[in-house]
Amino acid sequence: MFIRSERLFLRPVWAEDRDELVALTRDELTAQAWIGHAHPPRYPRCLITLPDQADGGAHVIGTIGIGQCDRLGDGAAALHVWVAPERRRQGFGKEAVLAVLALLRSLGHDQIVARHIAASGPARQLLTKLGFVPTGPMQLALRLAPAAGNPFDAGFSHAA
Repeated sequence: MFIRSERLFLRPVWAEDRDELVALTRDELTAQAWIGHAHPPRYPRCLITLPDQADGGAHVIGTIGIGQCDRLGDGAAALHVWVAPERRRQGFGKEAVLAVLALLRSLGHDQIVARHIAASGPARQLLTKLGFVPTGPMQLALRLAPAAGNPFDAGFSHAA
């Protein structure tokens, strides 16, 4: 799956990306998990890249993906987004999530759950701005909320 947004290019993860992912995440196991597992087309996993107009390349700045969310038992898809620390607070996470949300509806998803680390206030703030609401007592899972007139509403059939 390839997605182009205003500033980003989201593309599949390939074996050749291993070294760059290890350098970015500083975690061999995380990099290998993104590369080593096959996944159905309905659940895409992408690298978030920032095209460099000078050399024509695209530098990896994060990951975004969808997985099956069995924990809630309601067919929801689980959203994962991670942006490298040095690229945070520049709107890249928001732009990547909005691009993927638009794609997910066309893939037949209508319920999206996102998890964040409890200590990560910025991640929670981003998801809340995009219309997600807390769904668990620890507020680790968020689900798209109904929001009439929400400027970030991607046309989903929101669940309460």
